[in-house]
Amino acid sequence: MEQPWPVLGKQFLFQPQNNVDQIVFLSRIPIVFLSSLLGFYVFLWAKKLYGDKAGVLALILYVFSPNILAQSRLVTTDLGVTCFMFIACYYFWAYMKDASFRTLCLAGLFSGLALVSKFSALILFPIFFLTACTWLLTTYIPLRQDRPNCRDECKPARTARTFCLHASIFSTIILGVIFVVYGMDLDCIAQYNAGLDRLQKMYFENEGPRLYYLLGTFFTEPAWFYPIVVFLVKTPVPILILLVWSAVLRRRTGVNLFNESCLLIPVALIAISSFFDPEHTGIRRILPLYPFLFVLIARVVMATEKLNSSVFKKKASSYILAILVTWCLVTSIKTYPDYLTYFNDAVGGPKNGIHYLDNANLDWGQDLKRLKPVMDQQGIEKIKLMYEGQADSNYYKIPTEELTAEDRFFGPQSGYYAISAHYLIRLRTIPTAFGYGIAWKDKKFEPIAVIGHTIYIFNFDTS
Repeated sequence: MEQPWPVLGKQFLFQPQNNVDQIVFLSRIPIVFLSSLLGFYVFLWAKKLYGDKAGVLALILYVFSPNILAQSRLVTTDLGVTCFMFIACYYFWAYMKDASFRTLCLAGLFSGLALVSKFSALILFPIFFLTACTWLLTTYIPLRQDRPNCRDECKPARTARTFCLHASIFSTIILGVIFVVYGMDLDCIAQYNAGLDRLQKMYFENEGPRLYYLLGTFFTEPAWFYPIVVFLVKTPVPILILLVWSAVLRRRTGVNLFNESCLLIPVALIAISSFFDPEHTGIRRILPLYPFLFVLIARVVMATEKLNSSVFKKKASSYILAILVTWCLVTSIKTYPDYLTYFNDAVGGPKNGIHYLDNANLDWGQDLKRLKPVMDQQGIEKIKLMYEGQADSNYYKIPTEELTAEDRFFGPQSGYYAISAHYLIRLRTIPTAFGYGIAWKDKKFEPIAVIGHTIYIFNFDTS
């Protein structure tokens, strides 16, 4: 019988001879590299659109983003696909501006890398199509009407032949990347489609009841507005303010419609597609939005410099911007090292995250390693563990036992318990029909310690 991938991953990682910490550390290095690469392109795009200061602002917002920092420390596909999608969009924008063979090839290369990173990168195709349509409507057609004999300004689609040739080169580069990554197998496209089919079956053909946690309540059907809630509670408040400010000052930047569309089209399509996510994967699903938003926010610098107002108002705008950026920095610093559990100040911060969201937004089992030191500090010799994650407690020398059915249905017995936020939510909220008892809902227990906002330690005395 085929084992599920989490079980296989645990078996592979926690072999007796393995140095797990070293394996995890080395595995994170490529993700850190991709995060650094993405930061460079966030700076570069903002700089080219709005100037040097705007580039620096976009980079600061990126570097100190709790959500980017969280995903940059995880060995997952989410940061990788975010990086490659953003860079692919950057080079597609550059190609539509200059029609050079170099930018065409780089757009194809990074599009291919995005597609082999994660299937959600397929959204690049409608993004590119709408971007090209926008270029035609906002740049090519108006320019041809004003200057019928223009040549250089009307690139890259001067002729249908040129367009078809460039499209063929672009597609060939993408297919070449897939071919190489899939082991130079001529059947690589069939393998890619097979993977896509497996993912579709996993998402849409699961049998049995499923529960979705949102705002302290479980639902049996996915809510389309789930990503909106995720964005509003997981995005720092100063970033939300800067987004509104950037929109208000939009007219003062002087950036043409095509440049702006190249940032807004990916944001819109990624957001809309997230409404149909059957898994409620949360912040991971909308992570590719953030680099585009940081670039959009950066135009605030240009807009404030172009204010046709008094020196006092310009200085006031600069001070407000400095305050908001400082707020971003302070938010990031005080969240360390629990970036995955970040929730903004409007909902009370990470400590209140358990009341709003679950899963990858909060608890992925990331804090098990920190349990043993807390047990030693509290003088706990053995603990009942209900843990969300695949790490092996024996590897970290944590003396544990699992919660029994009696614990779950009739409430805790005497002793110490360590319960992940993922399960604590369910013990207190889900009805008996889904495998949890009523006793936990009737008692408000206070933990004696909380590790990283994800593992709650209790000392129950039922005597």
